[in-house]
Amino acid sequence: MSFAIYLKRFGLAAAGLFLAGSMLLAPAFAEENALFPVDTSSPRATMQTLQMLVAAMENTISSDTAPKGPQQQQAEMFRLMQKLTSLLDLSNISPANRRDTARDTIAFLVDVIRRLDVPPIAEIPGADQFPDVTKPGSWTIPGSEITISRVMSGPKAGRFLFDSDTVARSREFYSVLKHFPLRVPALIPSWRERQIQIHGWMISGNVVDALPRPLKRPFLDTPIWKILSSLSIILVLGGTLIALSRLTRPNAGSHTYVSYVQRLFLPLAALLATQAASYINNFQIVTIGRYSAFLDLALALAWFVAAAWAAWLIIFAFMEWIIASPKIPDQSLDANLLRLLARILGLLTVAAIVAYGGQELGLPVVGVVAGLGVGGLAVALAAQSSIENLIGGLNLYADRPIRVGDFCDYAGIQGHVEHIGLRST
Repeated sequence: MSFAIYLKRFGLAAAGLFLAGSMLLAPAFAEENALFPVDTSSPRATMQTLQMLVAAMENTISSDTAPKGPQQQQAEMFRLMQKLTSLLDLSNISPANRRDTARDTIAFLVDVIRRLDVPPIAEIPGADQFPDVTKPGSWTIPGSEITISRVMSGPKAGRFLFDSDTVARSREFYSVLKHFPLRVPALIPSWRERQIQIHGWMISGNVVDALPRPLKRPFLDTPIWKILSSLSIILVLGGTLIALSRLTRPNAGSHTYVSYVQRLFLPLAALLATQAASYINNFQIVTIGRYSAFLDLALALAWFVAAAWAAWLIIFAFMEWIIASPKIPDQSLDANLLRLLARILGLLTVAAIVAYGGQELGLPVVGVVAGLGVGGLAVALAAQSSIENLIGGLNLYADRPIRVGDFCDYAGIQGHVEHIGLRST
């Protein structure tokens, strides 16, 4: 099968995935509801905002006041949840896990606070009791360890948010108080139980209701039917990638720019597949809790690996395209220099993507880089002779004393120059 047919097939598949993804993601990017501004200027304002948003969320979920259509209902729920999670200090949570942690924490806190004797809003400290914005300030709900503190650094500096310790211990608080009676009336008695069974608008509620009871039992905080559904989606996407790899596999040992473009199809498709799996799991199947955190971590890792792979191939495809021009012979100094440049740029780009991905996944990238610096110095000292040969090869590239095809006579050894590499000629 010709390369043109491969390209046509991949283009149609990519276009289909892009259009489908655009339709699926549309609800998530709807405009924010201006009727519910987030005020975190004081503990009183934060608590008042929480109560207002919780009431709005319950009205949205209830059948008699929900917006028209399940898609619009989910879009409104998403907007309100975004505002609710902005009340949390998530600075100690890795970016890859913030969404899952935030959703779980909100459900835990709502259920816990409704079972506490919370003072009236007027008795909670307002902004006038914390006039100096440069000084720390906090307020703890009486009879609990749930604390609202002023953030002192970062993009949310000055705001009063539920502090990082409250976020980290919210599950613990919920496990202690979940069987206590409610102190206030509520449309949804347990946010956590409702959160476990909730799903997106693309999944029929009648189908979920008809499922056997054992499939609705949670495992790792997620119902078994959701786990089976998410794994099925991942298997289907994985099978599609395997089929695509066979269709676009170039000839073995080929290193032309066309072969690099063929190899590029697979990582680009993997990027689309991980995005699609992430959306379906988070906004349609709606996996939550520990299972969702593990799944999001795995998908994020797969995305960064595919991104690094794609960047590497793009750089080599571009350099080989330049070398393929009539002005640059394939084994010339310029061709080898461009390939060397491709390797250097590829390594730097992959390293940057890996570092950024590690930071998103919560790894101590700064410490790892410092350790690699010390290790690199040790390796450099141990490989001194190899480095000398490498520098000698770079000198040949820079000074150009010989070219491919030149006849040389050195200490009685005669011959034509056939190839100039980094370490051998």
